[in-house]
Amino acid sequence: MTRITEHLINLFDWVWSVSAMASVLVVLIVMMQYMLKHRLKPRWHYLMWLLVIVRLILPWSPESEFSIYNWIGNTDSVQSVVQVNQEELLTSAVAPETTAQSIYRYVLFIWLVGVCLLGTYTIHINRKFAQKLKKETVTITNVRILQLFDHCKKMMSINKPIALVESYNLGTPTLFGVVKPQLIMPHTILNSLSDDQLQHVFLHELAHSKRNDIGINWFMNVLLIIHWFNPVLWYAYRRMREDQEIASDALALSYLTPDKRHDYGYTLIKLLENFSQPVQVAGNVNITGSKIQLQRRIKMIKQFKSNSYRWSFLGMATLVFISGCALTDPKASQTPTQLPSTTASEQNSSVDSSVELEPTVSKDKSSANSSVELEPTASKQKSNADSSAVLEPTASKQKSRADSSVGPQVTTSKQKSRADSSVGPQVTASKQKSGADSSVGPQVTAP
Repeated sequence: MTRITEHLINLFDWVWSVSAMASVLVVLIVMMQYMLKHRLKPRWHYLMWLLVIVRLILPWSPESEFSIYNWIGNTDSVQSVVQVNQEELLTSAVAPETTAQSIYRYVLFIWLVGVCLLGTYTIHINRKFAQKLKKETVTITNVRILQLFDHCKKMMSINKPIALVESYNLGTPTLFGVVKPQLIMPHTILNSLSDDQLQHVFLHELAHSKRNDIGINWFMNVLLIIHWFNPVLWYAYRRMREDQEIASDALALSYLTPDKRHDYGYTLIKLLENFSQPVQVAGNVNITGSKIQLQRRIKMIKQFKSNSYRWSFLGMATLVFISGCALTDPKASQTPTQLPSTTASEQNSSVDSSVELEPTVSKDKSSANSSVELEPTASKQKSNADSSAVLEPTASKQKSRADSSVGPQVTTSKQKSRADSSVGPQVTASKQKSGADSSVGPQVTAP
């Protein structure tokens, strides 16, 4: 049980850290889209949101000095907090559980419950939608509509099989399914739209299939289930779906002649006015949307240009810039909280070493003082030798021997004074002082 808890804690720590970094990326994307609003093609706006998916699934990324997390304060603080909580939680089996550990356990439990509930709900909604379509749809047998649909597939170079079915209850054209996709056309639309308008609908839905938008939406939904607690990512998903529809419009317009592109906008307006709003699930995409979204799409259709290599280069440069800033980790550096502890440990070690050296210094000083105390005895012996030399003039040999012993004594007394002077200011020179004291010792004991 402890091992499972440890793995869950590691997973939650990684999810928390990556979610924070992805939120920063979302803010950067919104800023770049605002600054380059009309200068980038719709597909570049859509591709920016795919970087959020890449950020959320990257288990590791290289360190860089240009990472945006260096400028705003990286997520090391978040990681350190969750690592401390992890260590406290793992050691709670030995130590009594604190309030912080208890809160961390509750947060982990709530996150797991949210993942399970949202995952179950997403699967249930998609299965229910699929079962409803299976009961209510029938295969289209109209030769004119089938030929028009095949013609649109050839125009867009789509070779994978896509079933074209008709529904009596669905209110808007919808492309559904990843493995076996099918295009569901409402019965009322098939009878009310002209061939050109049907072509516009087919091109738009096939544009979703050409870019595998349904698979991308499914992948993003799985990530949202894991990061359900982050509202910034839910906002990013909504913006991604809007830009996804506009990018599909742009791709569909690229297969139309300039004189028919305005008619494409009229088709969108007709679909929005006459048919109901679609049901959005993870496994479907559709041509209609909200009125605010329709205004953006109509504006894009008016400003659409099929060939604009200059803005394509700008879009590529923008993606590279965002990737270099947000898909890299901050440069590793020593945190300021580690420096005082290291300095304190060095100071403690130096204090301990000075304490160890203190007895040696005291011993050296005591030996030096003892040698100084013995010096008067040596001077008395010297005076006795001189007096014996005066009283006994005939003992020249003894005098010479005594005088010879006086010479080294003076020299050694100078060395001793130097050694005594070196004891005060130079505590570390214990070897020289001990050597000097040892030289004084033999001098005093030799009469």
